[in-house]
Amino acid sequence: MSVCSLYVQNTPSTVKIYVRGFFDFQQEGKYELINNATLNTIAAQWVSFPRQVECADAKKLLWAIHKNNSRESTTKEGKSKLPMAPPTPGLCKVCSKSFGFLGTSRKFCQACNEQICSRCSVMKSAVTLALDQVTVVEKKRVFCVKCINGIVRTDAVCVAREEILNADKPMIA
Repeated sequence: MSVCSLYVQNTPSTVKIYVRGFFDFQQEGKYELINNATLNTIAAQWVSFPRQVECADAKKLLWAIHKNNSRESTTKEGKSKLPMAPPTPGLCKVCSKSFGFLGTSRKFCQACNEQICSRCSVMKSAVTLALDQVTVVEKKRVFCVKCINGIVRTDAVCVAREEILNADKPMIA
């Protein structure tokens, strides 16, 4: 079995995937059970191509978390790279609605550190290396819908370029 895939970026938000595969089945009849099992495996592989888009989005989410963490560390040192918008206390960044008397629906976006309500938040899994650089940790993180839309539309080439330039800094979140 051989499969070749080619990814071509059409616009900043679309990628065309071209895939071609070849499998040489053994003789009919005698190896029918093996051929059927192999065909199921091939079908599973072909169906898994959309999963690669999910993996790319997860990579971009991790990049956004890492970028936010590095921005916070420069702010703590007293040298802010980007001016932060003044927070509006008690209001969601996305829909500008109040959190209510107790503020129980208040959450914080992992990408922009703004407070958001539960209606405007999305839980996504982020898989990262632990501090020991050996263990893999999967955590569910909260993101606002604005950041999710922005992160998904981010150019993958820009993310890769920035990761290469910051290769000496491990991506731990």
